[in-house]
Amino acid sequence: MGDDPLYAASRDVMGSEFRIDRLAPEDPPWDLLLDADPNRTMIMDYWPRGRAYGLWHGPDLIAEAVFLPTRPLTWELINVAVRDAWRRRGLARALIARGLEDAHRAGIRVVEVGTADATLGALQLYLTMGFRIVGVDMDFFVRLYRDPVVDNGRLCRDMIRLALDLSVPGLAGVEED
Repeated sequence: MGDDPLYAASRDVMGSEFRIDRLAPEDPPWDLLLDADPNRTMIMDYWPRGRAYGLWHGPDLIAEAVFLPTRPLTWELINVAVRDAWRRRGLARALIARGLEDAHRAGIRVVEVGTADATLGALQLYLTMGFRIVGVDMDFFVRLYRDPVVDNGRLCRDMIRLALDLSVPGLAGVEED
């Protein structure tokens, strides 16, 4: 699992009863995927092309993250979800850190992510991991989702776009080789 300091710290928070492994492409965890993205059609489009990770507590899958190659040397964190009972314990951070570690090892230079304007917890997580805001896709959720998307009791309208430059030493705990 590597020597990445951020991932190591997240692994310590998780404890030995947790494990992160790649998810099999033929068995998508629909309940978790749909929790993060209510558009099944969009998930069906990106799932087979993505690099998916699962976080297990014993035999139970309790979280997932999907990274998608989007351009040369660029991945996007396109879906991440943690079951309600397991939130606010550093598990999403651990999954993301594992993906960032693998991206760095694969020579990826930039990891991007988009989050709804109503998901302040996710935005805070990404910012504390070193992601920087690079733009706002106005009315993204209004344009692309037939039904209103609500998070934290607020209507999601805009997508906040963030990026992490993995070539900058020390960001997200990624060390240069």
